[in-house]
Amino acid sequence: MSTLPTVPIFAGQATISIQAPVEVVYDYLLDFTKHPQWVKNISKVQPLNNGPIGVGSQFKASEFTPPVSFLKMITATLHYAISTFSGTKSYSLAEITTLEPHRHIAWTGRLPRGNGDFNRSEWEIVLEPQGATTQVTQCFRFSPQTERARHMLEALGGTAGLSEACLVNLERLKYILEGEVIKTLSQSSRPTVSN
Repeated sequence: MSTLPTVPIFAGQATISIQAPVEVVYDYLLDFTKHPQWVKNISKVQPLNNGPIGVGSQFKASEFTPPVSFLKMITATLHYAISTFSGTKSYSLAEITTLEPHRHIAWTGRLPRGNGDFNRSEWEIVLEPQGATTQVTQCFRFSPQTERARHMLEALGGTAGLSEACLVNLERLKYILEGEVIKTLSQSSRPTVSN
């Protein structure tokens, strides 16, 4: 249950175009265990369910401060560190809520605290194929569940700072996926040598 009378919402998005087919982008993003490769503030993602990834699949993530300026990072980390004394966990939990192949991935996230949550979030990635390019839009909606969580999100720059952090991560995703496409193309165009 929220300790705030009115829960403020921090909602925004970031968009980038990636020179990769939508199928490649979707398949890569669907594997949540690969998120630490492109999300700078996630170090590990563990599936909590057996079997294939689908709606209802749950994950546990080891996270830290999003890619923001040093001062914002220190201030936000301080708010989070103080919250751990009141039971905020050192991990987040996520659950996939929507999968539309090659179009849309959505999930909820929460940072557990005691019998409730410190912070809750909703995430979605919308993919729009544009020939050999894919436009990737990442949307977020944070709902702090405590006053300390609100201060942490404000210290990160609020909606603007969180949107900038998403763009930093999307730029990393672009670098990875465009590199994979180039590597795949160069391997498939190599002449074969026969003896």
